Amino acid sequence: MAVYNETNLQNLSEDAFLRIDVDYINIKKEFTQNKVFNKFKEFMTFLETGKSITKADYAEGESEYAHVVVRNIKNGEYFEENMVYLNDEKGEELEEYRLNKGDIVIAISSNVGASFYYAGESELNLTLSHYLTRCRVNKNYIDPRFFVYYLNSGLIKKYFRAVETGKTQKNLSKYYIKNLPILFNPDISVQKEIMNQIIPIENEIKELKILLKDPLEAINTVFAREFNYDPELWKKFGKGMTVLTQKCESVGLKTFNLDFINLENSNILRFSTRYHNEYAGQLLELLKSIGSIPVKEIITKPIKRGRQPVNSPDGEICVIKTGQLKNKCVDLSGCTMVTEEFYEGSERARVFSGDVLIASTGKGSLGKVDIVESDEKLVVDGHISILSIDNTKYNPLFFIFYMRSILGGFQFERDYTGATNQIELYANEIHEFLVPNIEIEKQCRIVNEIKQKLNENKLIEKHIEEKCAKIEEIIKNVILN
Repeated sequence: MAVYNETNLQNLSEDAFLRIDVDYINIKKEFTQNKVFNKFKEFMTFLETGKSITKADYAEGESEYAHVVVRNIKNGEYFEENMVYLNDEKGEELEEYRLNKGDIVIAISSNVGASFYYAGESELNLTLSHYLTRCRVNKNYIDPRFFVYYLNSGLIKKYFRAVETGKTQKNLSKYYIKNLPILFNPDISVQKEIMNQIIPIENEIKELKILLKDPLEAINTVFAREFNYDPELWKKFGKGMTVLTQKCESVGLKTFNLDFINLENSNILRFSTRYHNEYAGQLLELLKSIGSIPVKEIITKPIKRGRQPVNSPDGEICVIKTGQLKNKCVDLSGCTMVTEEFYEGSERARVFSGDVLIASTGKGSLGKVDIVESDEKLVVDGHISILSIDNTKYNPLFFIFYMRSILGGFQFERDYTGATNQIELYANEIHEFLVPNIEIEKQCRIVNEIKQKLNENKLIEKHIEEKCAKIEEIIKNVILN
């Protein structure tokens, strides 16, 4: 149903980009209904965008210099996972752009508005990607820790969604950071009182997070016991390009011997070390010893990929992209939409409840595996492979947990093609992936044990969400009063 809004034409001149889109006009109305507000530029003392780098700037392994990218920001916090390490030359060159204690970092591309306060906790010399900006505030008026909570509040997230631009790659102009409405009292004593309410809740959240177990740890622990391999092997395998290996330990230069006869393990005579390294060899031998069959024997139809979507603001059907695969669930929030016409003309891209989806493109994403659990109409884009598991032969959840373990995950790392971020995994490789040839009853028992371990995490995560909601309510009351 169409919704109509009215706005005074002279109000359009208040924005440097003459924005007339509905979301922007609506968020401005929502702000002005609350109170007269200041702009962030009145309290900002510094604003700088990060620097772009090239592949030539990467370090071989870890180093003391690292480049913070958007994926290192989650839920208002900075995480040192899947870091981009710089070589010494580039690290020294970017010295004047290093992150300093007290900086506030805001994403201006991709996950627009994602932000964190840097308390100087890292031992690395950090610089920022050109998709990020850092700023500082006048601490006589604004508490920077409080301000980051404000940036991550529901209302300000809505603001960032309203002012971002771009169809596929979302971007944020620094103009909208400078002109961000300040809907709270710029009285530092009041903000510190609010932080005194938030900090105890924040500490409770930190204690709960300590209790969380890494899902990959839980999965590999069960599989290691069942199939008799070292439960730490998944970490020792070595950091690579695919999703599982992002949490593996970085390894330096190693050499190993290889018999020519082992080249026949690859049907296209691969010579790469990631295909023939010692751990890949051990895991392949393990799969042979326990008995295995190729994936093509447990699916009901050939593996296919989706289709590049034609996005439509009037569409009603979600498109699942790589970003929607979380390697624990398919997240349909924030997905782009297509029309019924696109859906009807894209049979190969349609997915149904019970289908298994594998991210098949891109560094750090390739190898994510999730199952569709929705009955609504859905399509996937061309970067995702679709598998229909024959559940009379194989438990789809066992398949997913197996592919997230090192037994399945090493095959993603071994078989992709390409380099840098342009890595691909094609259907003919996935068809030949090996899975354990075990009774479905044993598969179900393993699934139930892993689910029990993961459910313990879900309970803790629920408590964390409840406490985050308390903080959100505190910030909301500050904004609205």
